[in-house]
Amino acid sequence: MEEENKKPKNKKILVLLIGLILLSVCAILIFKKISGDENINIYNDHDESGLDINEIGDSNDPETFNTDAFETREDTEEMTKNPFILKGKMVVGDDIKYEDIKEFYYTYENINYGALYLRYKFYKENDKNMFFFEKRERPDDYGPAGEDDTVAKGNIELTDEQLSEFYKLINGGLVRKRGENADSGDCGPWLYLYWNDDKDKYQEFTFESYSKESEFEDYCSQLSGIDNN
Repeated sequence: MEEENKKPKNKKILVLLIGLILLSVCAILIFKKISGDENINIYNDHDESGLDINEIGDSNDPETFNTDAFETREDTEEMTKNPFILKGKMVVGDDIKYEDIKEFYYTYENINYGALYLRYKFYKENDKNMFFFEKRERPDDYGPAGEDDTVAKGNIELTDEQLSEFYKLINGGLVRKRGENADSGDCGPWLYLYWNDDKDKYQEFTFESYSKESEFEDYCSQLSGIDNN
């Protein structure tokens, strides 16, 4: 009799165990489903590559991606079409050909005591290669230096040799997406290169080395006949 009473109890325990197992399986499946949806959302919130834009590459390494280039879907589409933009940084003389260069700007401005404004520009006009220069200064005063403080200004047409020297100095320099350097509060120099496929934003320039930047400044001083200091 006791054996018969035990059987129903054993059946109840077995049913409860099976129920618990089924509930556990359901809970696991639901958890996986939720986790999968979250992963999909994370993917959609990132770039089309599925990677976090902050982990794409070191912005100081020319061989890695530029994180700024992945900020928008439009940028991603541009990079897909242009393998040079895909790198995030383009090398002048390699990725950017000399014949594609339209304008190059060098601007330095100190608005503190001994104010100084200096601009050099290489550009094309009516099929001529031109060089523009302007210098404003307030040697014993604060800035900014305005038009009335101009001490030198002019344009000259470059010879083939002078143009070749300019290309030599910017060769190997890097062009990347424009930042907000003009608002950073420093004096510069701020360097921008405008070229045929710059998309109105891939224009910020950095010389290959500090020595080349110094050579460029000396060269511009020689062309313009003005002192950079």
